[in-house]
Amino acid sequence: MTALIRMVRGLTDRIAMATLMLMALVTFVDVAGRVLFNEPLGFAYEMIGVLLGLATYAGLYATQLHRGHIAIDLLEDRYRRWPRFDAVRGALVWLVEALFWGLVAAWITRQAGTSMAYGETFLFLPVAKHVPLYALAVLAWLAFAGHLARGWLTVTGRSLAPGAGKAEQVG
Repeated sequence: MTALIRMVRGLTDRIAMATLMLMALVTFVDVAGRVLFNEPLGFAYEMIGVLLGLATYAGLYATQLHRGHIAIDLLEDRYRRWPRFDAVRGALVWLVEALFWGLVAAWITRQAGTSMAYGETFLFLPVAKHVPLYALAVLAWLAFAGHLARGWLTVTGRSLAPGAGKAEQVG
């Protein structure tokens, strides 16, 4: 199971890096074309939006897996005084997060289906809108799976570090 988690992490990391590099390239070509030749890329604005969404959702898998979200820990020290309460609180937070990310993935999937049913297209980008939306949906479902994997790793006491024993931390 940890090999599969690592494989998906490598895939989503590569997608995020490739989309960020493509965003930089499209921006460079758009600006250079605008400044040097007075011919900007007509589809650059739409393309950057799609690539930004893909980079964000591709990065969510690793963020979910390693709990890399911004956390407000003002009361964290007080919770640690009561280990049972802290454990229950942690489980409830995990369940709320699971519900949230499951709903996000479901809504994006539904929006992609609606977009396909209506035949929505971009103004300049020669791609139907449902194509990148389905890609975002797949990445959102992977982020949800990353959250579930994090829960599984925590419950089983496993780690993603190569050669790590059960007692080592994940992330």
